[in-house]
Amino acid sequence: MTNRAYITQSLSTFGVSAGKIELILYNAQLDPNGTAEPLVLKRALYDNSKELLNGFTSVSEGGTSLAYDKDSFLRWYSLLCQELGLPNLLGEVRSTISDGTYLW
Repeated sequence: MTNRAYITQSLSTFGVSAGKIELILYNAQLDPNGTAEPLVLKRALYDNSKELLNGFTSVSEGGTSLAYDKDSFLRWYSLLCQELGLPNLLGEVRSTISDGTYLW
């Protein structure tokens, strides 16, 4: 498996563009056609997480809507951080339960 194929497959759930994948490879100084080393590539994904997060917006045009699941990405990133033993730079994913009884 190549570096490009590994990152493409890892990010396929999130709809990351081919251009962003090329940017990750470029920033990490990795040969797109080189043999994949999972630990090195996971670190490249970790280092470029802010670039990935910037692309998560909802788009609506001509009656068609496209939405990205930002929370799903943040959960994936949190697991990646735990696996690598690195700090979560994007913050912890927390579910918030608020008391809304005052609204009644």
